[in-house]
Amino acid sequence: MAIAAVAGLASIGSAMIAAGTLAIGWTAAASAFALGATLSAVSRALAPKPNLGVRMRGISQTTRNPAGSRKIIYGQIRAGGQVVFIDNSGDSNEFLHIVIAFATHEIESFEEFYFDDRLIWQGGSYVGGGAEFGTITTFDGTQTTADNSLVNASDDWTNDHILNGIAYVHFKLEFNDTLFPRGIPNISAVIKGKKVYDPRKDSTSSVYDSELGVATHREDDSTT
Repeated sequence: MAIAAVAGLASIGSAMIAAGTLAIGWTAAASAFALGATLSAVSRALAPKPNLGVRMRGISQTTRNPAGSRKIIYGQIRAGGQVVFIDNSGDSNEFLHIVIAFATHEIESFEEFYFDDRLIWQGGSYVGGGAEFGTITTFDGTQTTADNSLVNASDDWTNDHILNGIAYVHFKLEFNDTLFPRGIPNISAVIKGKKVYDPRKDSTSSVYDSELGVATHREDDSTT
């Protein structure tokens, strides 16, 4: 309604300009207002409705952006990440190493991984032949050392690349034009996110609450 009113007032202004005067009759003003409001309402009625499914799908897209925003995840969600490193290894560069940062904080756990829409890893194990795609090494943000397998495979990833406080994953993929006919797939993960304190339990342990859909955690300096 407000949009239609604005359109109607804009039509009055247009009518005044067309008439070459700052004053027009009430009848002309009312006619211009009604015409503008009606056209606005018709235009909005005919406009395609937004597809929320398409918009939400963007959450699970992994991107390469040197100026990407920091991602904070609460509860359990399927999300894409930010590619922060890519390199090759092997005698024929047949192995591709991809490091994806999924959250800029400690998380409860990685639950599942998808290549495009195919589930390949769940609860720490490969599923549905997922092992043929390569190896997956996860870091929940509490790591204090760099990924040793990547340090050994790449000259550009050193022991200084710890990624403190970042939940990330190292994917090592072997070239296979049958498994990857369209190139690198979109990689997404189901994640139990940031640990938060649950006042109902006043608990100091890191326990995922399936009822609330959040992880509960609190740091406590008390001793028993």
